[in-house]
Amino acid sequence: MTARIRWGVIGAGNIAKQFAGDLRHSEFGVLGAVASRSGERAAQLVKVYDGCRVFTDYEALCRDKEIDAIYVATPPSLHRAHAIMAMEAGKAVLCEKPFAATLEDAAAIKDTALSNGTFCMEAMWTRFLPGLQDTVARVEQGELGEPVHLHTTLGFPRVERSGDAITDPALGGGALTDLGCYCLAMAQTFFGEARVISSRITRSEGGSVRSVSVHLAHQTGTSTIVASHDAALRNTVELTGTKGRFMIEAPFISARAVRWKPAGPPLDAAASRQGGLKAALQTSPIGPVLRRGLALVRPPDGRIRRYTYPGTGLQFQADEVARCLNEGVRESRLWSLDATLSVLELIERVGDTTADE
Repeated sequence: MTARIRWGVIGAGNIAKQFAGDLRHSEFGVLGAVASRSGERAAQLVKVYDGCRVFTDYEALCRDKEIDAIYVATPPSLHRAHAIMAMEAGKAVLCEKPFAATLEDAAAIKDTALSNGTFCMEAMWTRFLPGLQDTVARVEQGELGEPVHLHTTLGFPRVERSGDAITDPALGGGALTDLGCYCLAMAQTFFGEARVISSRITRSEGGSVRSVSVHLAHQTGTSTIVASHDAALRNTVELTGTKGRFMIEAPFISARAVRWKPAGPPLDAAASRQGGLKAALQTSPIGPVLRRGLALVRPPDGRIRRYTYPGTGLQFQADEVARCLNEGVRESRLWSLDATLSVLELIERVGDTTADE
């Protein structure tokens, strides 16, 4: 039987509130304490949890013997200090994405985890959702055939503001780190290591990445990703293989619906003629009538799977930590530290080699 994990949360911002709320839906996790420089913010966060304690000292929370694991929910620029503080106190760590503000910081966190023998994982929450895990399993079972291409977009308009960890580059913010990391994580999940073929970034006058597009080459396929703080995008993942295509519907980061479309037969002369007939019907006056008739007799679409769960889904990453701790493993097989560093390496390569637009 999996033992329950008592969580301490460092930080009391929006993502900390979301994590604390989703712990109510966790199988194996409970909220034990929250630490914030503002005791008032922490108190507001925990008021619905009986027995949950408030700290204004991060180190005191990390030393608390009643806490098993620490969720680091501070800005990315502080992740290195807070994750290492927790691990040196003997706590398991779940560190909010992006794992760190720089690859150097991420490597230091990993080195501490390995040298201390302490569990550590990036909170790449989408990777642990039932819909994503099911899709990965279907790909591994060969339903897609050989994966060929991944196309991912993620864009939510957000006003740039100094002191905002989501957009302020001084705190590790920007569309590449905030949203692009999800897209790059999808590429890492389905194709593994990558090299950058081309990329383009648009930055604000303050230096924040407002939009980014990247084309990646993998050993067995290619990926294109687009992320933006300037515009609302389609926010889907489309993974195409030799047998068909999976589409994780918007917003893919919550992975609540995955559509499957099988590939048709290879084109030949007869198929080309059929395509010509279809095009002719689309421009014919009787085309709309035929389409309405087909809609009435077409069978229901059985090629979409829906995944329901309470809350926003952060409970699944907490339960993955519990599973790993109860099994005595120091890294998740679903999202390893090497996978995390691989994504951060891509982020740095894209940021360093792209000319501003």
